[in-house]
Amino acid sequence: NRECLRSVELWGRLLILSQQGDEAKRRLNSYTKVMDSLGDNRIKMLFYLTLSDASFDLKDYQESLEYLNKAKQRATILGLSK
Repeated sequence: NRECLRSVELWGRLLILSQQGDEAKRRLNSYTKVMDSLGDNRIKMLFYLTLSDASFDLKDYQESLEYLNKAKQRATILGLSK
């Protein structure tokens, strides 16, 4: 459910803040199937933003941009982006 997915995403953010980007990516990626099937566009956008931040933290800038573009696509669907 959405609340559980949001908790996972926030947990990922906390891991990034504690400089554990690799752990954040691992844990978020373990919920990808659940997020794809149950998540709405908002939670998918947040997941992609967090994965982008984790990739940036790990200095994988290309992957960070890829996740950022996925987040932007969701933001556009939600009417949050121009």
